[in-house]
Amino acid sequence: MKRTLTMAAASLLLGACADSPVAPVSAPPGIAGQPSLSSGVAESALDYTDQANDIITRVLPSFDDPAAAQTVRESMLALSTHAAAGELAEARAASKTARDALGAGAASALVLGAVSATLDVIDRDLASTDASTAGSLLAN
Repeated sequence: MKRTLTMAAASLLLGACADSPVAPVSAPPGIAGQPSLSSGVAESALDYTDQANDIITRVLPSFDDPAAAQTVRESMLALSTHAAAGELAEARAASKTARDALGAGAASALVLGAVSATLDVIDRDLASTDASTAGSLLAN
């Protein structure tokens, strides 16, 4: 009889522990973190302000060529503005202008590589947004 009562008490205790109000809430896995490919969301998600500000404030001061630094600065600001407005062609043109300013002697190879890598990521993002926008237009 004691064993039956012990087992019943243990099962009730374990059941009560599972519903503990102090236990961390475990969210069911979902796709909430997955980006949406709808054109409206994709266009609004094109915000390169942080990347532009990072390059302008941290990288451009180390440029050896002030004219190249100014061109990259203006191009990054234009790229950020055009991308946020959904003007992808203009954003790509600003990226190309910034990339063209990265000539030899503008800065050290390490600095030029960092700016080039950032522009590579932005260009891939713009291209994927173009592809998703074209796909949604074809579906309509």
